[in-house]
Amino acid sequence: MRTETTHLSLTQRLFAPIDIGLIVVFRVAFGGCMLIEVCRYFAKSWIDRQFIAPPFHFHYYGCEWVRVPPGNGMYVLFVVLGICAVLMAIGLLYRIASIVFALLFTWVFLIDQTWYLNHFYLITLLSWTSTILPANRAWSVDAWLRPKLRSLKVPAWNLWLLRFLIALPYFYGGVAKMNPDWITGVPMRLMMGDGSQYPIVGPYFDADRIVLFFAWGGMLFDLLIVPALLWRPTRMPAYIATIAFHASNARMFRIGIFPLLMVAATTIFFPPEWLKPESKDGSGKPAESPPAPAGPLTGRQKLIVAGLGLFFIWQNFMPFRHWLYPGDVSWTEEGHRFSWHMKLRTKTGIIQFRANDAEGNELDSFTKPQDVLRNRQQELLSERPDMILQYAKWIAEELRQQGHEGVEVRAY
Repeated sequence: MRTETTHLSLTQRLFAPIDIGLIVVFRVAFGGCMLIEVCRYFAKSWIDRQFIAPPFHFHYYGCEWVRVPPGNGMYVLFVVLGICAVLMAIGLLYRIASIVFALLFTWVFLIDQTWYLNHFYLITLLSWTSTILPANRAWSVDAWLRPKLRSLKVPAWNLWLLRFLIALPYFYGGVAKMNPDWITGVPMRLMMGDGSQYPIVGPYFDADRIVLFFAWGGMLFDLLIVPALLWRPTRMPAYIATIAFHASNARMFRIGIFPLLMVAATTIFFPPEWLKPESKDGSGKPAESPPAPAGPLTGRQKLIVAGLGLFFIWQNFMPFRHWLYPGDVSWTEEGHRFSWHMKLRTKTGIIQFRANDAEGNELDSFTKPQDVLRNRQQELLSERPDMILQYAKWIAEELRQQGHEGVEVRAY
């Protein structure tokens, strides 16, 4: 028996009604994971160490205006983030909470590129996506308080947009690993390091076959996991493999909330009917579902298709933009961020700055990074050319404000 959607075009299929269950699961999981992450920042005193204490922050180009709020503003910001995470999870004032969360999380993300992580970039994308999802139309306080809001169906593009975002770090993480260093196991050997902390299996970590197993296994997992999750016969084994993969990453690499978030978010690759919300609203009547699209798209639907298309192109261009720049991206860092290049290399460096005024007198102020920067900032400064240039300019500006003329700063 054929369904109505059999005769729909590709763009019309984006607006075919599907069950809202997976969108609700994502809302609850995302809000819960974000609450855990906010609590970790308070528990580990990261708010002070990463944002308030450092007198200098490495800004993203074009975002120099993003600053740490004065006084206790950073603590207030994280409190509001936590409250918004709770409201999103329970679906209370969802639209307002999701917008505020997206704005504040993006602000935190842009304060200092020292703390850039691919999963923070993913959270930023998911946060803004949450602002346009109708994720509060079922299993939410909003739907309970406003029965007219309720709906058991949402347009299919909502689910496919989430699937696309979760697929990005998997697929492009695998593509980035397709290089001579990774397939010969060099970065993995460095990251596995001393295996003494792992009972039973630890002594085998330095064996070539084990290193290559983890390197090739990680690459193939990233490349194949999304198709395996989408195909019904392999979906459940693939999800079990996802849990095992992220559990091992959490144990080996200490990468915070990312493994839990990905395990929870990967459930969106299950069929839309996997988890059905209740079928009746507060009045006891069946909730109405939007009709299947028929005929040409409306103006609003065309705008949605155009927006989704531009976003799709942008996200598929970003991982390859480093091809536009000369040199090896792992050395130059141009195009490395926002490209899902994860755990591809380990770099260390030593750096010194020297400053002179117009008369050739050597100036010592601010030239010793260890006197100004925190450990993580110092570590990355010696590895990343753009951060070296940014810090050198900051030294020169600080010295000019002290009254020195013709300041020249050199990095060694």
